[in-house]
Amino acid sequence: TVPLLVLVVTAGVAAGGWLGGRGMAWSGPILALASLLLAVGAGSGRPAGLVAVAMAFGAFQWAIVAADLRLQERISDGARATLTSVAGFGTEAVAVLTFAAYGLGSAHLGAGPLFALAAVPYAIVATAMWRNRD
Repeated sequence: TVPLLVLVVTAGVAAGGWLGGRGMAWSGPILALASLLLAVGAGSGRPAGLVAVAMAFGAFQWAIVAADLRLQERISDGARATLTSVAGFGTEAVAVLTFAAYGLGSAHLGAGPLFALAAVPYAIVATAMWRNRD
């Protein structure tokens, strides 16, 4: 059962990547919905909740692709390699900090509540994006 559930989440991420770049004006509302889906799906404690988690991960992947596209559009050719590298480093640094926080939190909470808590930063970013639309 576990490989099939992982496949559902992977399919969500793949769909998000495929849809990346479309509908970028909806970034804030889509991320807000995705944060809600992540919290509800992860907090449900049920295998069916992974469908909501898969949809959330798909939306997050969509947003990552959209952010990368925006970055590429706004920087000049001469600075592209440097800024892309700095952005990649920032992404990796945040990922490592997230893994560390998950590891520390796992001493006190299970995976479901930790993933539900991980929805909070997404909701904050979604609110900021919604308020500061281009």
